[in-house]
Amino acid sequence: PGSATITLERIGTPNALAALELLRKWERKWNAREERLFRALSDRDPAVRGNAACELHNTALPLKPTEEELREARSRKHPRSNWELMVERKKSDKVKEITTALKTLLRDPQKTVRYRAASYLVDIDTSTTEAIPVLFEAIKDDKVTDYSCAAVAALGGYYRFAGAAVSALTDPGLE
Repeated sequence: PGSATITLERIGTPNALAALELLRKWERKWNAREERLFRALSDRDPAVRGNAACELHNTALPLKPTEEELREARSRKHPRSNWELMVERKKSDKVKEITTALKTLLRDPQKTVRYRAASYLVDIDTSTTEAIPVLFEAIKDDKVTDYSCAAVAALGGYYRFAGAAVSALTDPGLE
């Protein structure tokens, strides 16, 4: 349970318990929505797969720590509380789950789904170098200019991982 759940349970007033019930109802709906999105990644319709990937991407973005949060975490002199560690681990697990699901779309038969998944992966996790060949494929695709532009922008996210891009650039399939 989250801190809001624990706090509302401890307060115990009728209003707090009513708020707790609303919170639990919202959590159930949110979990059901995520389950539907993960199932939609296997849908026959490429538009449904692409839209589900987009929604999962939007779910993962707020869970990703910002540069400022990372700097603050590195500069801490005192140990973090168990609560902070648990929340961080939970967020990390959700991002990993979404990243893993999006990686499967990099092999999708529909090229626009592959292009979208690759761009979304860069936003979530730039250490996911599996997206690089798909981004180059999108850039070389003469028919899908919107995705080509997004791929160029996404490759900018890999500036710290340029070494991984070198093998993708020398891939004979890109010539």
